[in-house]
Amino acid sequence: MHPPQPSPNPDELTFLVDDPGPRDEALGVSADLLYVIKDKQRSPLARIYWRPATAQLLVQDAHGGGTLCSAVETSPATHDVYTPEGAALARVEFRRGRFLPWPRRTRWTVTLPSGSRITGKKGTWYAWTLCIGFFPLWFPAGLAMRLYSFWEGESEIEVNFPRRTRWYGPAFSLLLDYRGISEPAYHLKTQHVDYRLAFVLATIKTQQEMPNTDNKAFSTT
Repeated sequence: MHPPQPSPNPDELTFLVDDPGPRDEALGVSADLLYVIKDKQRSPLARIYWRPATAQLLVQDAHGGGTLCSAVETSPATHDVYTPEGAALARVEFRRGRFLPWPRRTRWTVTLPSGSRITGKKGTWYAWTLCIGFFPLWFPAGLAMRLYSFWEGESEIEVNFPRRTRWYGPAFSLLLDYRGISEPAYHLKTQHVDYRLAFVLATIKTQQEMPNTDNKAFSTT
C-alpha cells in the first residue's frame, strides 16, 4: 500500500505529527482528536483520534476516506494494531529508558504478523556517549538555570537529551528515521513498512514522551 500523497520518490514518505488546528473538524468520529499527520508541505494526510472507553486509537484518512487502521492499548506498554477489516497489522511494545542501575535507551519494538521485528531506540549511541561524557559540565549549569528560572518566576528551562530515533528491521536496514532540530519529522521507507503502521508508531511515540499532564491520552510505564 502506497502513502496517500504524491511524492518525487514513491518509496519514501516524510511526515510529521502536528497538533490539530481550528480547521481540523471531527469528520463524524465520536472520539477525541489528538493529532494531525501532515506531509512536509504541511498538507494533512491523516487524523488521529482517541476513544477512552475502548482504549483505542483511530487513524482516519484526512480527506474523508474512512478508517485507515486502529490500535488498541492492551497494556500501558503494548498496543495491537489492526486493519479496518480486523486483521492484525502489528504489535508495538514500549520500554522506557533509564540511567540506573545501568543506562539503557528508550526502545520501541514492532512485531509483525510474519514474526519479523522492527526496533527503534531513542538517541544514537554516539549522541548519548557525548551526553554522558559531558554530564559533569552540563548538569551543574542546567541545575543553575532551573534555579534561576524558579527564582525569577519564569517558565522552566528544558534540558534536551538526544532524541533522534531510528527503527531498523532485519539485516540492520533503516526503515523509519525520526530526526530534525527545529521541526523534527519522520522519514519512512514505504517499500518495507506500511505507512499506516508508521502513523500509529509516531503517535504512540509522541504520546509516550509527553509529560504526565491531563491532556495525555493513554497511560505509559
